[in-house]
Amino acid sequence: MEFQSLEETFLFYNQYARKAGFSARLGNSKKNKRTNEVEWKQFICFKEGHTDYKREKEAQVNSVKERARGEVRTGCREKLSLVKEQTDPNWIVTKIMESHNHPLSTPSKIDSGVPEHLGCTERDTRDFERELRDEQKGIDTETLIEIFAMEKEKNSTFFNDYETDSTERFTR
Repeated sequence: MEFQSLEETFLFYNQYARKAGFSARLGNSKKNKRTNEVEWKQFICFKEGHTDYKREKEAQVNSVKERARGEVRTGCREKLSLVKEQTDPNWIVTKIMESHNHPLSTPSKIDSGVPEHLGCTERDTRDFERELRDEQKGIDTETLIEIFAMEKEKNSTFFNDYETDSTERFTR
């Protein structure tokens, strides 16, 4: 298989990974010492490698509190290796290793967008909910104004008075 650029390759590998039920990330690379151009590259499963226990121990020694994270890296060996052709700008796939050592997600779980299917942490869920609230800011005001208008149409004796500021927040 050949690709015209690393970006095109990574886009392809990410699409493949998503359909297969895992996430991909950039792996190792090797540069030409004379030209300083990348001549070999790997894309790997997100769970490749192991948790950095050395960093955890240093944090304990220095009494630095870090957010508790679940075990993410499992030593997965899934990878796609590429070599840049010397005669033209194309990249050639030299190795595909499909050997996950962890369960893969199903496409329905990936496409559902529901946090509990994605293996996220409690903090991820809180962040998701906060972002959702931020997106909905101002919608409450608009909705209430529409409800007032509909009530006024139904009931001529209904009265409401309000003012909003430039950010669509009620001021009175």
